[in-house]
Amino acid sequence: MAILSLAGILITSRIYASFSQLSQQLDHRLRKSRSRVRLVRRATAASVLCIIGSVVTVTFAAVAIATHTLVAIVACPFCTVINLPRKLTKKEHEHAKQLDAAARGTYVLNKDLDTIDRLVARLYDSIESDKHLIRLGLERGNDKHAISEDSVE
Repeated sequence: MAILSLAGILITSRIYASFSQLSQQLDHRLRKSRSRVRLVRRATAASVLCIIGSVVTVTFAAVAIATHTLVAIVACPFCTVINLPRKLTKKEHEHAKQLDAAARGTYVLNKDLDTIDRLVARLYDSIESDKHLIRLGLERGNDKHAISEDSVE
C-alpha cells in the first residue's frame, strides 16, 4: 500500500504541478489580453480626441473665413464709393498741369544731356585723333616750324 500511496502522491503532485502551470499560463495570457485591450482603448480614445480637435479647428477656420468674407462683402460698397474719381478743383487742375509741364521739361532736359554727352565724346575722340596726327608730323621732322610735344599736350 505504500507503493500505491507513493504513486498516488506522485500522480497527484504532477496533476497539481500541471494545474499550477496551466493556471500561470492562463494568468499570463489574461494579463496580456487585458494589456492589449487597454492599448486598443487608449489608441481609440486618442484617435477620437485627434478627430474632435481637427473638426473643432476646421470649424473655427470656417467661421473665421465666413466672418472675413461677410465683412468684405459689407465693406465693398463703401470702398467703391470712397475711391470714385471726383471732380478736380481748379487748384488741383492747375497743379496737375504744372506737374505735367515739369515732366515734359525733365524729359527734354534728359535728352539734351544725352546729346551733350555724345558731342563731348566725339570731341574727345577728335582731339585724340588730332594729337595722333601731330605726333606723326613731329616724327617725320619735315616741318619748317618746330613744334614741341610739350606745348601740344
